[in-house]
Amino acid sequence: MATIQAPAREWLTVAEFLKRHKDEAGKNRIGRNSIYSRIADKTIPSIRLGKRILLPSDALDQLLAKEAAGDVR
Repeated sequence: MATIQAPAREWLTVAEFLKRHKDEAGKNRIGRNSIYSRIADKTIPSIRLGKRILLPSDALDQLLAKEAAGDVR
């Protein structure tokens, strides 16, 4: 019997996320301060390893989709 595994969750630093999510003009689609404020109010799940804050990439993609739809917070 084959077992089905969920895809591995990818964790990104804020800097890695900002590099990955740029629009066609090369600008960030979401601001760094906006990400940190979402971490502080626990809108985005995160873990802290030492000084590094890691965020699941799928949660951030969902946040961008909400902001693009105009459904902020």
